[in-house]
Amino acid sequence: MKPKLRVGTLALRAFSVAVAAMCIAWGVAPGVGIASATIAAILAVVIGQLLGRTRLRLPVLLLLAVLLGIGGFWIAGLLTNYEGPPRALGTGAAMRLAMVLRFGAASFAVVAALRAVATRRPFALILELSAIAGSIAYVFAAHRDGIISRPLWLSDWAWERGIDPVHVFLVLGGAAVVVLGLLLIAEAEERRGSAAAVLALFAVLGVVLVVLIGPPKVDVDDQLGLTGPSDSASASASAAPGPPPAPPTSANPDGGKEDGGPKPQNEQPDGGPKPKNDKPDGGDEQPQNNQPDGGGEQPQKPDGGGESQNDKPDGGQSDGGQSDGGGKDDGGDGGGTPPPQPASEDLENEREESQQSPSPMAIVLLESDYSPPSEVYYFRQEAWSQWNGTKLVRTSRADVDLDGLDLFPSENTPVAEPIDIADREKVSAKVALLVDHTRPFALESPIAMKPLRNPNPQRFVRAYTFESHAQKVKYKDLRGRKVGNPKWSPEVAAYYLQTSSDPRFAELAKQIVSRMNPKGKDDPFLQAVAVKLHLDDNFKYSRKEKHNADDPTADFLFGNKIGYCVHFAHAAVLLWRSLGLPSRVGTGYAIEEKNRQGGSAMMIRGADAHAWPELYIEGVGWVVLDITPHENLDENPPPVDEDLQRLLGEMARELPPDPAQTEPPKERPDLKKWLRPIVMFLLSSIASLIGLLYLAKIWRRAAPLFAGPNELPRVAYRTSLDLLSEAGLVRDRGETREAFAKRVSDRVPTFETLTAMHLSGRLGTQPAPGEPGFAENLGERTREAWAAKLLVLRTELLKTPAWRRFLGFLNPLSFLRSR
Repeated sequence: MKPKLRVGTLALRAFSVAVAAMCIAWGVAPGVGIASATIAAILAVVIGQLLGRTRLRLPVLLLLAVLLGIGGFWIAGLLTNYEGPPRALGTGAAMRLAMVLRFGAASFAVVAALRAVATRRPFALILELSAIAGSIAYVFAAHRDGIISRPLWLSDWAWERGIDPVHVFLVLGGAAVVVLGLLLIAEAEERRGSAAAVLALFAVLGVVLVVLIGPPKVDVDDQLGLTGPSDSASASASAAPGPPPAPPTSANPDGGKEDGGPKPQNEQPDGGPKPKNDKPDGGDEQPQNNQPDGGGEQPQKPDGGGESQNDKPDGGQSDGGQSDGGGKDDGGDGGGTPPPQPASEDLENEREESQQSPSPMAIVLLESDYSPPSEVYYFRQEAWSQWNGTKLVRTSRADVDLDGLDLFPSENTPVAEPIDIADREKVSAKVALLVDHTRPFALESPIAMKPLRNPNPQRFVRAYTFESHAQKVKYKDLRGRKVGNPKWSPEVAAYYLQTSSDPRFAELAKQIVSRMNPKGKDDPFLQAVAVKLHLDDNFKYSRKEKHNADDPTADFLFGNKIGYCVHFAHAAVLLWRSLGLPSRVGTGYAIEEKNRQGGSAMMIRGADAHAWPELYIEGVGWVVLDITPHENLDENPPPVDEDLQRLLGEMARELPPDPAQTEPPKERPDLKKWLRPIVMFLLSSIASLIGLLYLAKIWRRAAPLFAGPNELPRVAYRTSLDLLSEAGLVRDRGETREAFAKRVSDRVPTFETLTAMHLSGRLGTQPAPGEPGFAENLGERTREAWAAKLLVLRTELLKTPAWRRFLGFLNPLSFLRSR
């Protein structure tokens, strides 16, 4: 017998499918395509339902749907691939008609096939509902990872009215769940009441969880230990290891920019340009060779003086290895510096590589038109300078690395030892953090920081402002300058020169310098540039390479020469220190200047996390001389979302006055504070109710084991009704026990016997010879007889689909349908 065709259910399903089709076509089609897909979906629901009720075989129905889809695309191709239709209809009309056919045929074929299958095979309903849910979620998928500007049409509408788009999406998601739940309830023939109760229960639980936990938060992929609670013990520990972040464009010693900065050449792993490296000493031009990966031009010799046999600073050896007397790479895995991590952890325990996160971490609003010589803004959060014998970590000394703050400021807080030098430019900026960070970051060398009131507590977690002295001297003007700070004590000067005891580091550094042009061989800055260019030319970038060795940096330098930014930064610092150049590793975020998009706002993403080497130049301070390997083995992360950057910038600009100059606002009542007890009471009440229902269900199932002879026929028969209810067999209202037993006898014939035993025991009726229950007449009050029949009933119910029996077993309300 075919189920009734309910018009209300069909209309609800048509509406749901139409919304799903509209969501799919919204981002890929103009209005005519969206309308075509929507109308075709509505028609497909009706026609698919009718076809599913015919006698045509299901494979035939599916084949018809496929042929219809192919036919629509074929006709659309005729309209656009030949000259006749555009001449007869007009080019615009032919294109629109082709679009109508393509989107309409695709929508109709898919929806009709799903509806026909679901009509014939009720279990396939889950496929149809999953397709609807996935289509609706598709249009909002771009909102994940904190991308609150997507989709633009809905996000702009919400922000214009002062509504957080997250709340709108939660409401839409809840509405979609209700509609899908109604569709499921509509399919239930005899259990709509309990299905609606279960749906309402889950709806209440969902609302409660949202109130308790709040809207979904950005999933932060912390790769350098930059994020986390600022007051935790980890705030003072060295960064934990993690998947390597992509290196941005590095500071190069010169370039094609008017101020001496680099000129973009090819894309880096984070989507930024790779700068061109010219000769910092202004020597004769050298021929350049294209890189095998097609990216950028090969940097020239840092010494730059006259012609040479080799373009590379180390004499052109492509392997970059240090010889043991023969000049070849020994492939060893000797001493070196692994990426920083807590002393209690090993690099072998480093977690698996993951893709760079596009999630926004913070928004920075520059208050000046500062342009860095390297075309990259380096926001330093930590400095790793202390050599502990195996790696560089945050210092434990109180007299070094005093050009930053370890805690977020609660008032205007100056840096202990700011770099106040004439060759730097004073830059101010506001920072609004979207996720917690262990400590504040600032542009290069901060002077002071102070807190700001949060411009939007629903979106940002903290706001502050900083003043920094940023580098303005051109890289080519750093030639001939000394390194180090004359104010340092001998102990501090020696501290910044501590390096690996592995002799291969010093040997490789000397080899690189020996290949330099004699004109610049004794210049400390040009020596540092030569090391940088050696790493640029001979090493490859990949976040997948972890170097799980005793000394990962040595394994990186003298092994396969593939690594990520932490490996490159450590290698540069250890080689520089081997040459007597004071240096350290900086960690934080690196943002390319082009990402400002003509404004002051810069969005910092998880993909911008970076580690870079810093060199101390006398009279200038710590200078970033980043490494930019020419060959990148990884995919580029997605580009910056300009709309999101603009939106967050506008939100962050609405900063109220400085809290030091205004009266603190009156504390508003905390909604969560007084809602939490109510919610907890509701949760505990719901949990208690569910527990009581399960206890009642268990007791009804176990009652025949304890019932007396007079109650046994009643409670045992009730147990059989509960078993049937879990399998979806329920007595209709007004239906007699005997009629119900006869109706289900084809599936559970033993139930007729149980019914006869129940009536005999409760009403005293005697079955006639040959009728069900006659042989058991004398034993209707025997526990063994009832137990044997119930066991047979359970065996017969095993023919019921397992999923139905499982859902019935989990349903705490199933026994309420027993009659």
